[in-house]
Amino acid sequence: MFIQIVDKLCLHFKILFQDLKRDMTLEDEFGKPLLAVDVFGMSIMFLVDDMLKSASKGIDGIIKPWEIHLVVTVPAIWSDAAKQFMREATKRAGICEDRLTIALEPEAASLYCRHLHIHKHGDLRNESMNKLPMGTKYIVVDAGGGTIDVELCTSLASSQYAGLIELKRDKMKISNKVFVQLFDKSVTKTVGHLKSVLSDGSLQDVRVLLMVGGYSESPVLRHAILEALPEIEIVIPVEASSVVLRGALIYGHNPLSITERILKYTYGTSHTPIFIEGVHPEHKRFEANDNSIRCRDVFDKLITTGRTVKTGETQVANTYCTISSDMKGMLFNIYASEREDPVCTDDDGCFEIGRLEIELDEVKNTSKRDVSLYMLFGGTEIIVEVEDKCTGKKKAISVDFLR
Repeated sequence: MFIQIVDKLCLHFKILFQDLKRDMTLEDEFGKPLLAVDVFGMSIMFLVDDMLKSASKGIDGIIKPWEIHLVVTVPAIWSDAAKQFMREATKRAGICEDRLTIALEPEAASLYCRHLHIHKHGDLRNESMNKLPMGTKYIVVDAGGGTIDVELCTSLASSQYAGLIELKRDKMKISNKVFVQLFDKSVTKTVGHLKSVLSDGSLQDVRVLLMVGGYSESPVLRHAILEALPEIEIVIPVEASSVVLRGALIYGHNPLSITERILKYTYGTSHTPIFIEGVHPEHKRFEANDNSIRCRDVFDKLITTGRTVKTGETQVANTYCTISSDMKGMLFNIYASEREDPVCTDDDGCFEIGRLEIELDEVKNTSKRDVSLYMLFGGTEIIVEVEDKCTGKKKAISVDFLR
């Protein structure tokens, strides 16, 4: 059985995911600090327990916890640290890692809409996304309700609506004109962002826009997008607010249904190669223990931004040499960059995303040894495997994205 935890769990804590730390805390209503990962873990546990109780009422027998595979959906813009945070929170809820899948929300939405019927705006015809010609490009717009809730609260605090909003007993009466004005800021930003995305040269041939999420059902938003993008065909699924939930179930059964993704960043590690005059910055030059002249903080590229990677297939490998024969481990800092060919890890647009620690078995009568680092980039999370060339041993290890 598959269930999905919707990102609304994080609605009131989104600021957390801008600068995540493992020891980050939240305060309860009495001001008592609690570890954020525990709060999320308890929330997930409650949802899982509630699902088990509800499901048990409608079927014979008892659903065991180990019969459940959990699909956690996250926004596509979430960092690897945020995904790891959700993994650790789910582990606190008693869910083993092999029974957890991370799914990206727009991908889940797209999967659902490929298989089931959708309503086109302005008529009652049913169509299916799988009827689109092979190779058709379309954009998924996941417009939830959280942003407009905040915007509505902000707008109602301006005195400019005095006399235009009427309270009668327990009812609020708002004129149509004023009501539409409440959406102005969020609609303007949404339309502006869509125009910016579509201005990319690689998206010039996009002719279909798939709208999902509760806000997508708003006639105000739909009308604004139609006016701004008349050449784009707008399609909206039935029950758009639950599309991500339903698509997550499909993804959980077949994660390989998403065959390709495009990398947002260039990924690499930090290393200290032999210093090259005219290539490496002079201030990073130093003399190593073996008397060689080297350069520190050089970006050793693994894979380049914009590359199309295949799920389960795109694997890159770099081999690194230990400094001495008695090293008991190696530490790699993993970096990402918005640039294609960064030189150093502290160049503009570069940032550290995590650390990788490798333990090495003791080997006698050997000098320096090579260690190969294999990284799989095609999935929703980065998978790492290392091979000690001296012993031939391979093992999977995890990158620590949380500080």
